[in-house]
Amino acid sequence: MIGRRLAALAMALGFTALGFPALGQSRALQHDPFVRPAVGLLQGHASSAATPGRVKAAPEAKPKLNLQAVLVAGPQSIANVDGVMLRVGDSINGYRLLEVAHRSAVFEKNGAKFTLGIGGTK
Repeated sequence: MIGRRLAALAMALGFTALGFPALGQSRALQHDPFVRPAVGLLQGHASSAATPGRVKAAPEAKPKLNLQAVLVAGPQSIANVDGVMLRVGDSINGYRLLEVAHRSAVFEKNGAKFTLGIGGTK
């Protein structure tokens, strides 16, 4: 009984005229809300960045990390980077600590290796 009254009220108010579907009906999905649009295609022209396989990776710049201290203890070695204590295998800002040596540490990001010295040397 209540369902019929709601349906009659919805029809009387003209929800279908406003674009709302009538009760019990569904509208077809116009687009997939989870698909991201291509960047260059929004302005009406194709961009080389939107074309897969044509984007070249920029060479990785020297990391902006500050190696403050190291503790060399074999597999238990620790490096203090920007005030954060890291063990071998830990990561900071996408840079993974590979090795700790006397006054330096070796990091890896995207296949490139970087050696940082204490206080920014090397």
